[in-house]
Amino acid sequence: MNVPTYKCKEASGAFGAAIMAASYTYYRSLQEAAAEMASIEKKVMPDPLLQQEYEKQYNAFKQKLKDLNYIS
Repeated sequence: MNVPTYKCKEASGAFGAAIMAASYTYYRSLQEAAAEMASIEKKVMPDPLLQQEYEKQYNAFKQKLKDLNYIS
């Protein structure tokens, strides 16, 4: 995983839904809609010392999704 996480200035479910809607109507893609409509407030880099724990928790999360038949 070892990738940065970005926090948007506009943090709400409604705003995310608006981006999704615009990506199918006004813009050509989700990436374009997000780039035009959202602005990044903060970039958080993963802590290399916690990488093993991140991986462990992510794998547990994926297994739970499989157990619930959300993914295969």
